[in-house]
Amino acid sequence: MKVKVSKTLRKLIENAFNRENFVQFLYTVFPDADIRFEGELLPIEEKFSGKILEAEHLGQYEDSEGYNIDFLIVKVPSPDKLRKYHRDFVVHHLEREGKDGALVAFYSDDFPIWRLSYVQMDYERSEKDGRIDKKLTNFRRFSFIVGKGKVSKTTYLQLSELFNLKNPTTGQLLKVFSVDSLNKRFFREYIKRFVNLWRIIYNQVKGKELPESAKTPERFSKEAAHQLLNRLIFIYFIQEKEGWFEELNGQKLIDFLVSEYKKFVAEKGGTFYSEWLKPLCLSAFSQDMGKKRAEIPAKYSYLPEKVKELFIRAPYLNGGLFSENDYDRVDFQIPDEFFLKSDQLGKEEEGIIPFLNGYNFTMVEDLEDDRDLAVNPEFIGTIYEKLVHLDSKEVLKNPEAKIDIEGVTKGIVYTKEPEIKFIITQSLIYYLRKNTSLSEETIYDFIFDDDFLPENRQTFEELKRALDELKVVDPACGSGAFLVGLVDTLYHLYSKLHRFDPNVVESGYAIRKKIIENNVYGVDVMEWAARIAELRLWLFLMVEADLSREKLWLNPLLPNLSFKIRVGDSLIEEFGNLDFSILRSQRPEFKSALPLSPSIKRKITELKRKKLLYIENKPGAPKKEEIEHEELQLFMEIIEDKLYHIEQQMANLKSSPSYEKDLFGKERKMEELFKKKLKRFEKEKEFWEKVKSTLEKGKRPFIWDIDFVEVFQGEKKGFDLVVGNPPYVRQELIAPPSESEEGYSQSEWKKLKREYKEKLRNMVETLYGREFKPDGKADLYVYFYFKGFSLLNERGTLGFITSNSWLDVGFGKTLQEFLLKRTKIYSINDNQSKRSFKEADVNTVITFISAPTDKRREKENLENVVKFVMWKIPFEEVVKSPKFKEYLNFIEKAQPRVEEAELPELSENVIKTEAFRLFPIKHKDLLKDGTRDGKYEGNKWGGKFLRAPDIFFTILRKGKGKFVRLGDIAEVKFGIKTGANEFFYVEDLTDKVEDGELERVENLRDFTSVEEIRKAGLRIIKPSKWGKNAKNYKLFLVEREFLRPVIKSPRELKTIIVREEDPKYRIFLCNKTKKELKRTFALDYIKWGEEQGFNRRPTCRGRNFWYQISVKEDMKFLWWKSIGERYAFFWNINNYPTDQRNYYVKLKDKNISDLDFVVSLNATLDRLFIETMAREMTGAITIIELPVDDVRNKFTFFVQGVKEIPAMFKREIFSIFKELGFDPNRPIREQEPNPLPDRKALDDIVFDALGLTEEERKEVYYAVAELVQNRLKKARSV
Repeated sequence: MKVKVSKTLRKLIENAFNRENFVQFLYTVFPDADIRFEGELLPIEEKFSGKILEAEHLGQYEDSEGYNIDFLIVKVPSPDKLRKYHRDFVVHHLEREGKDGALVAFYSDDFPIWRLSYVQMDYERSEKDGRIDKKLTNFRRFSFIVGKGKVSKTTYLQLSELFNLKNPTTGQLLKVFSVDSLNKRFFREYIKRFVNLWRIIYNQVKGKELPESAKTPERFSKEAAHQLLNRLIFIYFIQEKEGWFEELNGQKLIDFLVSEYKKFVAEKGGTFYSEWLKPLCLSAFSQDMGKKRAEIPAKYSYLPEKVKELFIRAPYLNGGLFSENDYDRVDFQIPDEFFLKSDQLGKEEEGIIPFLNGYNFTMVEDLEDDRDLAVNPEFIGTIYEKLVHLDSKEVLKNPEAKIDIEGVTKGIVYTKEPEIKFIITQSLIYYLRKNTSLSEETIYDFIFDDDFLPENRQTFEELKRALDELKVVDPACGSGAFLVGLVDTLYHLYSKLHRFDPNVVESGYAIRKKIIENNVYGVDVMEWAARIAELRLWLFLMVEADLSREKLWLNPLLPNLSFKIRVGDSLIEEFGNLDFSILRSQRPEFKSALPLSPSIKRKITELKRKKLLYIENKPGAPKKEEIEHEELQLFMEIIEDKLYHIEQQMANLKSSPSYEKDLFGKERKMEELFKKKLKRFEKEKEFWEKVKSTLEKGKRPFIWDIDFVEVFQGEKKGFDLVVGNPPYVRQELIAPPSESEEGYSQSEWKKLKREYKEKLRNMVETLYGREFKPDGKADLYVYFYFKGFSLLNERGTLGFITSNSWLDVGFGKTLQEFLLKRTKIYSINDNQSKRSFKEADVNTVITFISAPTDKRREKENLENVVKFVMWKIPFEEVVKSPKFKEYLNFIEKAQPRVEEAELPELSENVIKTEAFRLFPIKHKDLLKDGTRDGKYEGNKWGGKFLRAPDIFFTILRKGKGKFVRLGDIAEVKFGIKTGANEFFYVEDLTDKVEDGELERVENLRDFTSVEEIRKAGLRIIKPSKWGKNAKNYKLFLVEREFLRPVIKSPRELKTIIVREEDPKYRIFLCNKTKKELKRTFALDYIKWGEEQGFNRRPTCRGRNFWYQISVKEDMKFLWWKSIGERYAFFWNINNYPTDQRNYYVKLKDKNISDLDFVVSLNATLDRLFIETMAREMTGAITIIELPVDDVRNKFTFFVQGVKEIPAMFKREIFSIFKELGFDPNRPIREQEPNPLPDRKALDDIVFDALGLTEEERKEVYYAVAELVQNRLKKARSV
């Protein structure tokens, strides 16, 4: 599609930077601005010296909304390097001058490309009109990469909008420089082409014999499409590298090939994919120049000479991406139009190459606050994470079906750079603290200070050793975000160390390559994810690859990462019915303390050396298959070694004199001890023999201890750090990750899911014992916690970002108990300012935890202090703040002032700062707080220690000693569970039915009028099987004695005091036998229920008489189970039975009157405790719900001596916003609380008793309204 572009814009962006062109552009777009051709030079502070060469202020502009921006020209050494300083320099200027943004040209005399950037404070805009609503504190830079040979169609398209605006506002400028709109447009078009390619390949390979790894034609075609496009995208990245294709004289590699191919095909015919693109990938990029000189002229003799010469001189990349594999060996063709079709009018879908040519590509990974309007490796990773959710049934079975582009992206979660930096930074601090003897000050300085210099050789050596030995793994690495973040962080740390020793000269490329080869590991169940992770690491490496052409020809540029990034199921290592996670079990009966022999240790060292040769692509390096065989053989030798040692121990034990019986039998205890030891050795021998026989059976799956044998059997016995963002999969969706639903019947798939979930639960039991086996409702990430701990060495640390649901819900109970007893939780971090993942319906926490210990160290673990940290500023501000170091240091040193007390007393430990609120608390206090009757029942960690508003803790402190658990003074029980609501809940229509409707009555017998029926003591009922609007319903006669008013739904109740007219239904209650019911109308109704099958339902079937329900007689108070905007604690003065949607509450404490009880539990203060303690729901759920145990455990403050029934008890219950006088559509804090007079009168009774000030009372209202508003807003945003 052609884009109309003004001459002014073309002159500006198609050439190297030119002052005259830039000023003309500013004059055209901002005619009302104050712009000078010769500007004013800006001062350059010492910290920017060498990074900023010159800076000039050309003028300024005030938009129609009153926001001011500056126009700057900034000269830099390189437009791509030291980008952080480029942004920071402009930000420093804007903050000094008090401006809102700047339009900046960043250029260098040595480069033909430059950046046209817009730097602006990060604003939050109102959804209604796009106007700025609230200023945030950090600045962000958005840049177009322009200059000779760099301008794409997308750049023309977006920048052309400026010429239609004239004097744009800051909001309009931000839209033009929007990365998100570019990304969405790219993804929308890319996915169409991916689906098209998938279909093309599938239609050719279905019915063919495929490699075993492919499993199905659907999977093969999808993976083949991924691989082809991966390679093509990679070429688009590397063709941006200066000097790599000098013979093209500035022409892009793909453009050159396409132009040459079009000439070639017009004369000789052929296909672009099989005859040009495949040779480029499988020969030109995968061999050194010597081999190419010998092979390419003969093998591809049909190619034009200059194309052959280009292929011979292409860089030697290797690395696995360009190695021939199963997807290359299966024959299929891709038509030229898929690659080359062009459409100047924009009416048809153009080929993949014209499409990709419409965008800029950059190898540089974006930072959160410095983003290029170009396709970068991170964005490619994001795309592929979204593509995994494409359903092959939808894509392949119906070629005409349109793909739901928006639907594909739902539920996708990928970790942002600030969260990654937050996790990596703290994890490294814990690692250095445990693995060096250096002071806290030195460790923090090393991590945080850009100008850090080791104070002496010993410090230098210790830090270097620690970095060299570091082993980090992401067990669900996805497209490699954490791995790239790790390499980047370690690169900067190594760079600091190199300042100490000038003799150490290593290029940035060499440092990054060493880190990739030595320090980082990843595993993912999806092969495409592993390949994208490799691609991102390669690109991240090549950013720094300033190598000569000779080196590019002779040595493979890319490391082979097959043994660093593995494909496999991280959680289930089952083979031959044996769960290999048993090798890392913490259970005493499975732990082996037997040492490895020196020969085995030598073989491990030798395997490490061979793996490094393979990774580095060194001449003579062993092949992948050889190393895989050697890994297995080494592990088998380790088993043989263990069996040998076990047999030796058994022989020594049997020959020991102590084993013989004493003549007088005095050594009986000793004998029993020896027998016990012998039995343990026999069991261990049996176990290792089983492992050995299992591995001898054939091809095995991914097994941690074998695939990373050098890590688990080396000196460290595991990883130092396990970091990552495990998948967000709810328990009902958990399924074998390498399988898909297609190909299975519904029952088969259900069975497969059930079996896989049970394997997950058994895996935890294998590792840690039955005590910590999760229940069947645990989400998938819970199992990643347990598995992650097993991968750590004894000094290791786990740093995860996961859903926060485990903090508050039932399935988190076992994980909480495990963490308290077997680990040391360092900190749990939430963020009230900004959700980490706006793309997904999930609320997250970042957690840092030690490696697990055995039971013997439980007492030590319980003395550990966990830090609950609620950050008040977004993580992107936290990690960039000059106070980040200070924040973490402060949090680390914080200790509780109070321990071994109840929550009101423990709340004295809360510490508030401008950046976070901190609640330090010991494990033993958390354990006690969640223990009931000697058993840990779980706790509301999220509600109590993170999300609770500040006023919650103020009230706890003010009411110290006055709060009681509701369960201590009252019984809380479930309402009625009928098992068949359609039968037991009925409407009494006796007073509504006319005589003419009696024909609907099934058991009318001889009655002819409604009046006769009444006089006979009968009622006409309509079972709730038929709803209000049903037309074909049936009626029945039932004796009055078997019917009783019932509260089916709390929505029937309009006032706090339950009125006689409120219950809309009756419940059928009958405790008589059928014999006793002979000839009754009730028996007729029971028989009809049996005809409907109600008696066969599980709940009904379990009763003596299926129709018999028992109800509580003392049901004076009702707790509304599900809480929305409306809520009340009901006074059920008539003791009506209630459905399970309410809880019964029976007051036991004789010192509290009924009136005091109901007043206290209807106060807004109590609503604060409810909102704080309730589980934070996900999805489009606007209610909260407290399980019955949570209601019992809820802290409550009770007033005493209330004389009169409050007026509000008899009026309608309104939404909380109306009750408190807030508009729910406006920010709560911008309003003044204005509670209804009778609401305020009731609340004041409680507030007065607690002695709250006027400000504190207001704060209660603010907090409750905000909690409800946030909950509703979050649910409605899904």
